[in-house]
Formats: sequence, structure tokens, C-alpha cells
Amino acid sequence: MIKNILLDFAGVIMNLNMKRDTESLLAAGLPDWKGCIENIPLRNVLLTYLNGLMTWEDFLPAIKPFCKADVTEKEIFDAMHDVLDDVPASRVEWILSLRKNYKVYLLSNISEDSWAICKERFEASGHTLEECFDNVFLSYEMQLAKPDERIYKAVEEVTGLVPIETLYFDDSAENIEAGHRLGYRCIQVIMNNLEHSRKCIPTIKKGKVSNQEIYYSIYLHDDGRVTCSTLNSYFNIAKSYEEYLRMDIGNLEKRIAKEEHEAAAKTYEMYGPSGGR
Repeated sequence: MIKNILLDFAGVIMNLNMKRDTESLLAAGLPDWKGCIENIPLRNVLLTYLNGLMTWEDFLPAIKPFCKADVTEKEIFDAMHDVLDDVPASRVEWILSLRKNYKVYLLSNISEDSWAICKERFEASGHTLEECFDNVFLSYEMQLAKPDERIYKAVEEVTGLVPIETLYFDDSAENIEAGHRLGYRCIQVIMNNLEHSRKCIPTIKKGKVSNQEIYYSIYLHDDGRVTCSTLNSYFNIAKSYEEYLRMDIGNLEKRIAKEEHEAAAKTYEMYGPSGGR
């Protein structure tokens, strides 16, 4: 059963403006974001600051060698923060609705300067962070950043949440992979498209049941049904997405294993070791 919702912020709750970001990066003499990430020394400096693990005072002399010779402090500040855009009111309302049934937590890699901007734009919706989240976890305050598994463990220690009972939304593949390793039920959000992603099924690529690895995929259909597909079987598991989220993952995996074993036995009985191939 899902009891908790864990949300990333930038690119998930807040939209990112990549066009404006590129313009500001170029104005400072830096490459576009893709170029910044591909330049390893530059990437290391940028992410250390943007994740809140370096102060602005330490960041300025570290980034200037990568910028144009006459770059101003304002141009560098804009290059780091102009990517931050708006927070749609509909997302805030959705988060508020979640709190009726779940514990809702925020976990963000972010600098102190960026967070000041984000907080102001979020609360422009008319709702405070305290209204929307049971707790807020920020990398600059924790001095840990995703995908470091220690930051997830720190959240678990403070909140008592259990990963398998937690639906985790993030737009970073690296962060989602870390979530999978730790047992979270993960949904990778397409940047700025939470509305689409929030109705996706948190697919568990493989479940280990009775010392056997059972590979399966879970699908949400247009009529609301949730179905499961294994190597040898295909069957309904819930009438709706909401019903699926209330299911106990342990019982679900036992059922998946039972269905797969029974279907595999029938296939063997009919076709022998070849499996009909």
C-alpha cells in the first residue's frame, strides 16, 4: 500500500525554462546546459553549487575561469537562476489533495539562493509549504545531494517512511535509479510534465519472490484497469489506479509469482522444454 509521496521540485513541481537558461549561460560566456554537463571540470563546479554544497562566495572564483573575461556577478547569478520558471497553481492544488490520503514530502537538490526564489514563487499560489508538505528536505541544508543514497536514508530516518510504501517522483534518471536500488516505487517525470507522469504506473522491473526473479511489467489502461504481464502470463490486478496504489506490494508479488508459475507449468505441459519456441 502506498502511504507516502516523495516529490522532487525543479522540473517536477516547478517548470524549468531551458531557452532562457541557455541565453543567460551564453551571455556569461558559458556553453549551453548540455555543453556544461559534458565539460567535466565545469560540471563539477556547477553541480556542487547548484546542489547547495558550495556557497556563492566560494562559487564565484571557481566558475569565473570558465566564463568570458569581463563577466559580471549579475551575469553569473542570472546564468545560475534564470532556468527557474513558474509553479502552476494546479500542481499546488494536486499536492494539497494528496495530503488527504498520504504523507507528502519534498526532496530537492538545490542551492540556498535558488531555494529563496523557488519558495517565493511556490507561495505565490496562495499556499505555504507547510500547508502542502509534511516535511521539506533540501540538499543545501543537509549537505548531501541525490543520487547519494545517504540523503534518502536521512529522509527515512527523520520521517520513518518505508521505501516500498513510497511513490517517488523525480525527473533525473540517476535519482530514479538510486530510488529503485533502495526499494522506492519510482516514476520518472518528463521535465515540466508532472500532469502526464503522475498517472503513470510505478513499474517494478523485477521482483524477487521465493528466491526466484520474476520479471513483470504493470500497465494502466485508458479504461482505468491495471494489468500485469509476465513472461508466460497476462492478467488483471486492479479495477483502478487508486485501487492499485492501495495494494500491499508483498501480496501483489506473491500473486504475480503464483500466476507466472502456474502459466509456466501449463506452457511446459503443452510444449515441453521448448516452451513452444
